[in-house]
This record gives sequence, C-alpha cells and structure tokens, in this order.
Amino acid sequence: MVRASGILPTVPETEARVDSSRAARLNARVITWVLISLCASLQMACAPGPDTREETSVEGVAPIVRDAQRAMERGDFDAAIAGYRKAFERTPWNTRLESSLVAAYAGRAAAAGRSREGLRAAEADLRTALGIAPDDPALTQSLAAILLELAARAEDPESAAALREEARHYAPDLEARTPKVQLAVERRLDMAFDLVERGQLDAGIDRLERLHAEYPDRPDAARLLAQARVRKGTELVTLQDYRGAGDSFDRAVELYELLAPCDGSRCDTTELRLAHRNRVVAWLSAYEAVPARQALADAERAGLRLPALRAEIDRLGTSPR
Repeated sequence: MVRASGILPTVPETEARVDSSRAARLNARVITWVLISLCASLQMACAPGPDTREETSVEGVAPIVRDAQRAMERGDFDAAIAGYRKAFERTPWNTRLESSLVAAYAGRAAAAGRSREGLRAAEADLRTALGIAPDDPALTQSLAAILLELAARAEDPESAAALREEARHYAPDLEARTPKVQLAVERRLDMAFDLVERGQLDAGIDRLERLHAEYPDRPDAARLLAQARVRKGTELVTLQDYRGAGDSFDRAVELYELLAPCDGSRCDTTELRLAHRNRVVAWLSAYEAVPARQALADAERAGLRLPALRAEIDRLGTSPR
C-alpha cells in the first residue's frame, strides 16, 4: 500500500503549517499552565490544617480521610478520589472534604496526559468536579482549556466549532485568545494510514471516507481510500463474503475512476488492474452475473483485457447456480 505524498506544498502552505504547529504548541502550554494553576489553588484551599480531625470527627471518617490524604501525596488519584468521596458522602456538609474531592479530580485531570484519550479522561474528571463545585472559576477555566485542545484535534469543522462554542461558554477570554487550529489534513491521512497498516481496516476506511468527503479534490486521500477498499475486499474474499467484497471493490474502482489516468502520478496501472480483476472475481464467486458483467465492462473501458474472466462470466450466464 502506497502512502502517496501528493504535490509538494507551496511557500504559503508551508508557512500555514508552521503557524498551525506554533499555535498547537501554544494551546498545549495554555492547558498545562491552567491545569497546574488549578491544582495548586485547590490544594492550597483544601490543605489539611490543625483542625482537620475535628472537622471529620464523625465515626469512621477520620481514618478514611487520612488514607485519602496519603494517596493524594503520592499521586494515587484513584485512591484519593475513592477515599474523599466515601468520606464526603458520610459528611456532605463538610466543605473541606468537598474541596479535597474536587482537588483530587483536578489532580487526576492534570496527570492524564495530552493524548486524545488523556484529554477525554481529563474532560470527564473536570465535568465531575464541576458537578460538585459548579461555581468554581478555576474548574471552568480548566475545562475550557481542555475543550479548546480537543477542538484543535477535531477531525471535522463541525465538531471543532461545537467544542470551541462550549469553551467560550466557560471561559470567553481564554477562547478568544486561543488560535483556531484544526488537525492538519496530512496528519489525518497519516493516522488513517497507520490504522489500515495495523489491520484496523474499518476504522481506517471510516476516517478516509470522511477525509475524501471533505477534500474531494485531494488525490492522495482518494488513492489511500481506494487502496484500503481493495484490501478490505480481499479480506472479505478470504471470509467468503463475496458480495461484501464486491461492494468494496466497486467503491475502489469508483475512486480509481476519479484518479484516472493511472499513469504513475496519481495511481498506477498495477493497482488499477488489481482492483478491477478482484472486483470481477468477487462477483463471479458470488454467482452474480449482472454485477460481474458490469465489472468486466468497466475493466475493459479502463483499457484492461481479461479474457479468462470473460469466459467465466459467459459460462455463469448459461449455468444453473
């Protein structure tokens, strides 16, 4: 499978990518700073004072709180959250425990990392913390920062706009000074390619179909999608799902028609021939004469000659299934 690089970027395109990279790094620094500030402010607010034992003197709560504090000190946020929540549920009037629980969620959010999964985990923790302390400005600022980073990594403009809109609701000033950045097309192509190469064909094809719909004039997206469809069709043939394979090869051929002529610049004759031939074979194996004849006609119109397959189709038309 070829990862086609396409046309080299012009100078303005290159500058735009550099600006996007710089903006993405700025977004990451903003998020890190906001989350660190949040953790520091919450830990100061809920740091245990000399009267902690008195405030949590209800039977059975003091040992739980001590264990949660120790867990917090060693960075075991899961244990800290479990302990503080248990203590707070027993003493719901205890504002110090409420702050401690919120700080534990904020700490876990800050430690979640900047991967997509980490950002989603941080988002969930901050939303939970806001459910406990809905008027805390540090929490709203931190959640807005996470939403802005997710917007920068969104794969479609609608999702990015929705995330920025919610961030604006929580922290309009932060949203206004955060550059609008969306995941570059090249990066999205690389991610889809990696999925296909790892054998996660359905996920890779889904991403490539979205990319092709958004950027129908990009030959590299169309070519990668066509190659992935051929690979998917081959996989379905091995599973004896010949109709599913035929559908996948149909889509591949449709995409190659958009790339024509396959003269080596946008696609090559080897991959084109493979798609057409496998398409005919799949429909023949499914005993579907009509789509098999159509597949053969399309192949011949593309300049391919498949005499052995034509003979097979002729026999299929005169033989019972």
